[in-house]
Amino acid sequence: MKRNFQSSAGICLLSLLASLFTGCTDSMPEQGKEPGEIIECTFRLETGTPVSVETRAIDQSTINDVWVVQLNTEGTAALVAPVQVVPDASNAIRIKLKNETSKLYFFANTGDASFFNTGDALSSFTANAVEGKTISRTDSWAAMSYVPMYGTWAGKPSPPEITDEVELTRALAQVDVTVTNSTGGKLSISSMQLKNIPNVLKVATTESGTYPAASGTYLDYSTTSSLSATWIVAENCRGTGSGRYETEKIAAAVTAGNYCTYLEIKGTYNGIGATYRFYLGGNNTNDYNVRRNTKYTVNITISGKNQTDARVTMDASPLSVSSGSNTTWGDGSNTNLT
Repeated sequence: MKRNFQSSAGICLLSLLASLFTGCTDSMPEQGKEPGEIIECTFRLETGTPVSVETRAIDQSTINDVWVVQLNTEGTAALVAPVQVVPDASNAIRIKLKNETSKLYFFANTGDASFFNTGDALSSFTANAVEGKTISRTDSWAAMSYVPMYGTWAGKPSPPEITDEVELTRALAQVDVTVTNSTGGKLSISSMQLKNIPNVLKVATTESGTYPAASGTYLDYSTTSSLSATWIVAENCRGTGSGRYETEKIAAAVTAGNYCTYLEIKGTYNGIGATYRFYLGGNNTNDYNVRRNTKYTVNITISGKNQTDARVTMDASPLSVSSGSNTTWGDGSNTNLT
């Protein structure tokens, strides 16, 4: 009897312990749910409508890779080391973050596996440092395999489902140019060239002001003999000038005008050398801003002589470019890529 009692007691004790263990497990918080803990989250990245349905030299919609930086709400330090990830077929990324209210920065298609030094102290990743990251080039921006993109997200991430969709905007602009020669054979165009393109791109959005600095370095793209071309460029915001008419939109009409992006057309008019310069921007008269994530469509019709057109210089006498509907620049109707 004694042996049987002990056996029964042992069974009851094991049953009680099992019940207690199960009860404790059900009431314990899930691992990684406490504030400050590392959690795994998923974000879906949205690139918006591609810039064009035509085939271009540079892929304007694919996200090849993305750097993610999580900063505290004060923007004084990273909560975890920056990480570079590759999205899946649906443009979703899975990353490990701190379970805290924070701000996330997304830098896509930088083409640089060391864009952020993941070994640096977390305190070195301040908002100013992160937002000031740049990409440099020594040749055409279209030589990049993918368009750099940028986006942010603020809040408290929640695993494991998709936390939110993040909209990325393209950090480059597109310029489409078509030139029509309506001079009746008097003008012979030899070349067209886009000039003064910044060779440094600040990936994060700059809200206002003129940028990049006039002391920076700028690219001139190769000349083309074609009368139509598409260029991919870094944004170059030089502000507004004093011009009132199309014929007054020249470098001298705006501060640091020698750094504005412009189109140069060279040729001969009745055997005399002629140079035409058209400054890009938001209108035909005084806006010299080439902004990111924007498509600029420039249709130029060269028609004849105009002694007052300051945009044209000749070896002997000035020429002109027709105005009105014949010279169409992107303004408020510029096609936003998203």
